[in-house]
Amino acid sequence: MLVLPFAFPKDLLSSLRTQAENMTARVDGDIPQAVRDSAIELNIRFWIDVDVDPAGRLLAVDLTLDSERSQDRTASFTHEVEIDFAEEEDPVEDVVGAFEKAWLVHAARERVSQARELCTWSDEDLTQWQWPNLRTPEIEAFLALPAGRFMLQLVYAEIAQRAHTVGKHAELQSYQKSRPLAALVRQETEVATAWWESLMAGEQAAVWNGRPKGIAHFPEEEQVVHLYRDWHLERDGVFPLFDVWGNPRSDRPHRSGAALVGETVQGA
Repeated sequence: MLVLPFAFPKDLLSSLRTQAENMTARVDGDIPQAVRDSAIELNIRFWIDVDVDPAGRLLAVDLTLDSERSQDRTASFTHEVEIDFAEEEDPVEDVVGAFEKAWLVHAARERVSQARELCTWSDEDLTQWQWPNLRTPEIEAFLALPAGRFMLQLVYAEIAQRAHTVGKHAELQSYQKSRPLAALVRQETEVATAWWESLMAGEQAAVWNGRPKGIAHFPEEEQVVHLYRDWHLERDGVFPLFDVWGNPRSDRPHRSGAALVGETVQGA
């Protein structure tokens, strides 16, 4: 099933990883060995501040120690991470992993605040995603991709919503609220299909053969939408129609479906 797109801003995680490598090396070097040998805990607090433009292109990412961060610092997204250097074997992965999860959870909450895109899923479908021992190889393959990990957070959010949603009327309201988002996905599918058909045979083959294994089991139409998203994200750092959180881009004027098809194909 397709939902509106999601992505980490291009180069965000790689830039954060580089800063985390430098920062953890610095912290390691500043801790005397005698302290390291005797300490039960060595908790160090970091702040990660991310700035993006309205479409979600990365402007800056800063990893700073709590003691060195300016109190006046503002950012598009901020996350606090505490690492125990006495216990953690790979603090870089801990910093990046904690940030990635925080970003995914925040993005899923923002999406669900608009509408529940998974409200039509059965309880069985949700359960299959929820529990690792029930996941199919296809689900596991998709979870290797950011879009798959975002879908998992939507699953968790949908399960939580169902625990507090009672009655047929509430279910109908959820379905009605999800319809505008589904309409946007259908519009994007139309645009993606036109983009795909505009490519030369050799270009199609190159894009198709390079597609991630995580989407290879999807219906062909859905694979094309994922390829369309990934191709433009890699080239432009942003999706053509949406920001990285899946909201219609505020820097693009409203277009009809037909106009978007022509505009996107010409700009491809």
